[in-house]
Amino acid sequence: MRILILILVLSVGFLSACASVNVSTVKVAPPKSDGCAMDIYNSKSEVKRPYESICILTAETGTSLFDDKSVQGAINLARPKACACGGDAMFVEQASAQGASLISWGKGTALVNVIRYIPEAAKSEKKSVKKSTKK
Repeated sequence: MRILILILVLSVGFLSACASVNVSTVKVAPPKSDGCAMDIYNSKSEVKRPYESICILTAETGTSLFDDKSVQGAINLARPKACACGGDAMFVEQASAQGASLISWGKGTALVNVIRYIPEAAKSEKKSVKKSTKK
């Protein structure tokens, strides 16, 4: 009976593990609703519009047998938090996927930078303020 209980406890441990997304706020922005439109870039160099960083997210998938343990799975976990930060887009700064081992089913991780696009008018306004202060 003790062996059966031990097997049950161990199998629950192997089949369940929590996913997490940690948020570091860089600049406060009005939140958007869950499922908001979100552009996703693989790197900072792909972003062709002016932007400002508003949050840094560290996402880690669950490690259970049934979790999506890919990098894309980690990015998908980060998306609702990116909307809550008020983001228009996010770009991946670091990402990795670990395969299964003797003690884990693996996991996916992603460090993403959540950004808000800056309208062109606001960008040119900032430039004119900088020019006027140089006198």
